[in-house]
Amino acid sequence: MSRLLSTVALTTLLAFACTDRLGSSRNPITEEGDCTLTQGYWKNHPAAWPVSSVALGNRTYTKAEALSVFAQPVNGNGLVSLAHQLLAAKLNVASGATNAVASEIAQADAMIGALVVPPVGAGSLPTSATSATAQALDDYNTGATGPGHCDGGGSPDCACGDGVIHAPEECDDGNTVSGDGCNSVCRLEGLL
Repeated sequence: MSRLLSTVALTTLLAFACTDRLGSSRNPITEEGDCTLTQGYWKNHPAAWPVSSVALGNRTYTKAEALSVFAQPVNGNGLVSLAHQLLAAKLNVASGATNAVASEIAQADAMIGALVVPPVGAGSLPTSATSATAQALDDYNTGATGPGHCDGGGSPDCACGDGVIHAPEECDDGNTVSGDGCNSVCRLEGLL
């Protein structure tokens, strides 16, 4: 009985921890004022985008290309991880959120430079070179810094494979491949 109650409680937690209004064209930043949204919100709400293209480094990506970048698993590529956070930060700023990360945005654009982000291109950067800037942008997007996270935007992104551990994940190694210590649903695997 105790196990059943634990399973029901965990299932309920999982069902509500990551909920968001998928597909909505509602943009909480324009409705609520100065706040930010995560990459998960922007990835799942393209109708709410305030722009039809976004520059990353020296290249401008169409909305369709930017959405394909959001869908690209990190798989150890620091360029992809950085691009995910940079896209979200730029969409937040374009929607009217206070730009508390102007220097980090400029730094990310400089790091990306002429590289073309997968799957649009084949660019790559080591995660060691991008992690500090990507984390600063993630802190802004999730509301840890800057104006704060929008109340009506749902929970911060918790997509397994985005390279950031969000509740209820136990791990997130930037992919959804099992057998590497962090399984396909971001649960720790037993290592012998």
